[in-house]
Amino acid sequence: MFCKSGPRSPAVSCSQSAVIKIIQKKKLTGSVVDRDRSGRPRTSTSRQDRTLRRMSLTNCKLTSPQMLRQWVDTCGDVVVSSSTVRRRCLEFGLRGCKARRKPLLTDVHRCNRIQWARRYSSWTCKMWEKVLFSDESTFCLFGNQAHVYVRRFAGEEFKPECLNLTVKHPLSIMVWGCMAASGVGRLHIVDGTVNGNKYITILQKCMVPSAQQLFHGQYLFQDDNVPCHRAKTFTNWKRQNKIQTLDWPAQSPDLNPIENLWHKVALEISRRRPTTKRELIESLIATWNRVVTRDHLVKLVHSMPIFAADKSSRTRAGLSNTDPTTPIQPAFLKATYILQKKTHAAWLIFHDNNLVRKAEVWNCDTHKLTLFMTVYS
Repeated sequence: MFCKSGPRSPAVSCSQSAVIKIIQKKKLTGSVVDRDRSGRPRTSTSRQDRTLRRMSLTNCKLTSPQMLRQWVDTCGDVVVSSSTVRRRCLEFGLRGCKARRKPLLTDVHRCNRIQWARRYSSWTCKMWEKVLFSDESTFCLFGNQAHVYVRRFAGEEFKPECLNLTVKHPLSIMVWGCMAASGVGRLHIVDGTVNGNKYITILQKCMVPSAQQLFHGQYLFQDDNVPCHRAKTFTNWKRQNKIQTLDWPAQSPDLNPIENLWHKVALEISRRRPTTKRELIESLIATWNRVVTRDHLVKLVHSMPIFAADKSSRTRAGLSNTDPTTPIQPAFLKATYILQKKTHAAWLIFHDNNLVRKAEVWNCDTHKLTLFMTVYS
């Protein structure tokens, strides 16, 4: 069999000239592996790369074009593109990701969360079983399941069966519910905006009968810190009816186990695929009363001691001990202090055996940092 470069070797699927060249390379270099080539010259020096790395660490929310402009303004002689900036960041180990959505927490919020965790870290599962957790949630005809996974071939991303359909203003309903380790309470479909008087009506119709059904004796009622839950009318009604409540830190939806229950309900509703408001309400009620099991509720409530103990064991950087009755316990053995002068930011790296944790403090003065090191070092 012949081709333009000559006859093919019967043992391999390449031309005879290719075999001859490989034999010659083996004789000259002692190997058939391609040697490293110089390639295209690097467009930035190591010093310029370090400058880019400092810029990306100083402000992690800069886009590649913004970083490119600052890089050129700082170094002057850098002639690169935005794709080069992205490649350099990948070399540094800095990968572009979507920022996680979290509630805004101030220093006061963090301090209150820590104090709450320390106060209830010694509670047992039996004590948490006496708490009635409550919350409001919104369910829509579309979008109850944020992430939908499909298996498809390449180029089928826009096929109707591979799409997660959305609408701009989906039909939605707001519900109020409560739960405990012994079961779930009554659901209430909320109509319109909730104020103090409407919230009292909801509790009279749903919370009080649910508490009488789920508890045989005293209990603690839990709700968050939205304005209608702290209105004067509700506070007076609560005092008149002798309802004991569990104090709750602001901006702390992650502490409430009913949030996990709402997520399970939303997944079940998305599987039922309701198309009208009536079907949505029927699916919600059926899921709340039939799909939610007591074993799942017990697991959620029994996770509270572990969750509170984990929150109390974590050190929150930059917060002084404002409550003398709850002294801050040193959580780590050794602390290393690093200060970056340009951004007025500080990092306190704690070394606990072989575990290294980093806590970041922004806009801290010398007094606060000295106090922090005195408490935790």
